[in-house]
Amino acid sequence: MPRLAAAREVYEETGLRVGGGLIDLRHSVLFPIIPVWRSRYAPNVRFNREYWFALILNERRTIQLSARNI
Repeated sequence: MPRLAAAREVYEETGLRVGGGLIDLRHSVLFPIIPVWRSRYAPNVRFNREYWFALILNERRTIQLSARNI
């Protein structure tokens, strides 16, 4: 499931479709959710896990940043 979420996020934030090109770096970090962002999560959620992936691009690509991220 983290791989699918990562592919979706890459597309939503950059416009790149990664297909099966994501490389699972097999690393994750558990971090606390800061209080001002906790309302975005279920009431008892206090931590979030970040999974690391890489994507090798064989050629230059045009990145289209999402307007909501600018």
